[in-house]
Amino acid sequence: MFGESFEDISPDLQRPILCQRCQSVTDVPDVRPFRTVEPRFLRSDYIPSLVEMSELKDVLEQGKRELKRYEEDIAVLRQIHERLENKKSAVEKTTRQCRTAISAQRRVPAEIWEMIFSMICLSLCEYSFKVNYYCSDSPLLGLPATIISQVCSHWRTIAKASSKLWSSINVTLSEPPYNVALPLEIYFSNSGDYPLKLRIGGDGAVTDSSWGVALWESLSRHMHRSRELTMAMNNYADIGDPTPFQRLTFLNLESYHEECLQPDNSVWPRFWPAIQKSTKLAVVSSYLVNRAIPFSQLTTWEIQIIECPDDMDDFLDVAWSCMALKSLTLSNVSHIGTSFPVAVREVNLPSLRGLSVKTYWDDYSWLPSIFGSLVMLSLEICHIHHYAWPLPSALLDMVRRSSTSLKQLRLTLMDDWDAKSSRDPLLLDILQAVPKLTHFELTLGRVSIEEIKPYNPFIDDIISALLSKFEDESPDFFLPQLHYFSLVVPCATLNTELVKRILQVVSARQCSSHPLAEFHFVRRYEGLQFKSERFVMERELLERIRMLEEGRVKVVIQDYDP
Repeated sequence: MFGESFEDISPDLQRPILCQRCQSVTDVPDVRPFRTVEPRFLRSDYIPSLVEMSELKDVLEQGKRELKRYEEDIAVLRQIHERLENKKSAVEKTTRQCRTAISAQRRVPAEIWEMIFSMICLSLCEYSFKVNYYCSDSPLLGLPATIISQVCSHWRTIAKASSKLWSSINVTLSEPPYNVALPLEIYFSNSGDYPLKLRIGGDGAVTDSSWGVALWESLSRHMHRSRELTMAMNNYADIGDPTPFQRLTFLNLESYHEECLQPDNSVWPRFWPAIQKSTKLAVVSSYLVNRAIPFSQLTTWEIQIIECPDDMDDFLDVAWSCMALKSLTLSNVSHIGTSFPVAVREVNLPSLRGLSVKTYWDDYSWLPSIFGSLVMLSLEICHIHHYAWPLPSALLDMVRRSSTSLKQLRLTLMDDWDAKSSRDPLLLDILQAVPKLTHFELTLGRVSIEEIKPYNPFIDDIISALLSKFEDESPDFFLPQLHYFSLVVPCATLNTELVKRILQVVSARQCSSHPLAEFHFVRRYEGLQFKSERFVMERELLERIRMLEEGRVKVVIQDYDP
């Protein structure tokens, strides 16, 4: 009726014995399986006899005793397991502490951490404090110096002691969704007396918000600490004079930049006198010409807009005082309405090394005023970004005045150049006049699909004229010191004959005293008009290019889709 009976084992003998080395159960008494009930007793329609019921009750009682013993054994094992888990946690904690104590990070000097933090906060991000009102619900998210200072007490100490990490600040004066002044004051406090890199942007509408007013007051208290100051506001009328707390002076200001409108003197009456008295100010990017700028001490000057004769007159009137100027950029020379010529006057810039002029109109009336007025005997780098072809003749006169010092010339001629002008002799005359030129780039802009055919011979003539100059003239007479040559043109006839001619020119120059380091010929194409004309380099030509490159000259001949 039943299987073999369960052997009676005392509870003490049932307790497991664990191996001290591997923590496995090693000495547990042999326990035979508990007796089983025959299947007939499990049928619902079977009624056991009195004898069977008595035996079943005995088995039931015995099972209860065995279950109790098992529960006691399991409880013992659970206690052992808990003790082992606690000991394991203690060992893990000690192990982590030991690993931390001997880690390489612990031995990194604080100066190295400062360099790493500076790279994260200042090199990877232009500003360490910059709040995006539209992507974050908290002013602390995304502020690298704040995040670093919350990692551990050691990092917090290093970060707070490094004032530079907290000194780069970009603030937008729009309707802030939270009190930005609170984290901003932390940055101002942690930056100590370190000069600020400060950018102020927005629409200036802060008077309707208590948070905006608090933000502006915080900026006003610390603006005078700026070493680099960028004004990027569209409206200054609503925020008032930034000197409600102290007399405004810029003792540390070295760089001033305007991204749009300049502050109005009638609204900020004490701002421009403070700028004018900044003895360290040397780098200025102004929206327009402003006579309050201390021009005599400038080394770098950018004028973003020249759009009327008065702007050009103002520039020429003040440029003569820029005796220390080394870099001059005229970013957008254009005009509104009718443009009148501006009288040429002599403007000496004896220290100027770099000149960049970008025009966005095909009217030449102002370019002769610029090129004819400026006398730059130390000019080394010149970039002319012009809207149209041909080049104004005044450019040649300017280059000739700077011929003994000019080393780099970059001409970028964009849309609407005249295909009927054929080759421009002025370009060759310019190159002939600069014997110390080491770097030359010529880039011609795009051509519409409808006008490709008339432009093809014009571009081919320019290329042929330049290559002929290299072929006909001795390397000692035509650009004898040239190292870098780049020609980027649209709709040129790029074929095997042209590539062979280019490679011959490059090979010949390699035998001169000043061999070429790089030669670039790039044909631009727009959309699909040149898909069928894509040039595929033959194996022979590729081998010749490889041989030239082994002689330490880089040759690039390719089609390019901008």
